[in-house]
Amino acid sequence: MTPEHMPEEIIIEQVVRFTREDATHLSDAFDSIANIGGEEGTRMVDMVYDTARTFVACVEEATTLSFEETAPDSPWHKKETKAHDAFETSLHTLVEAGYTLPFDIATLNHKNSGTLAMLLLREHTSHKKEAA
Repeated sequence: MTPEHMPEEIIIEQVVRFTREDATHLSDAFDSIANIGGEEGTRMVDMVYDTARTFVACVEEATTLSFEETAPDSPWHKKETKAHDAFETSLHTLVEAGYTLPFDIATLNHKNSGTLAMLLLREHTSHKKEAA
């Protein structure tokens, strides 16, 4: 079945899933941005990693909380939404500055950006270990 004959739901689901390979490409793109963009590029890339760390910490915190503590009106949910928005905003900032990311930023949503943040941090950590 070719993409033009696939139901829209399947196409959307395929577009928004991120893999470790996607995180590797994004990490490589960040390395290029930091090299090309100098101090400003490095600052923006560091901001993405910082917001990813905060977002992932919020997501991980949810595993220790009850269902009620993570309800849409809970303080945790507000904190997690703020962290999610900051992560996505940091990626948008790179695009608005003219840098190219290896995926269409419009495909981000609340669920897959958490996956992307986690994979990106794993990839970043493994790059740091290899460099050491």
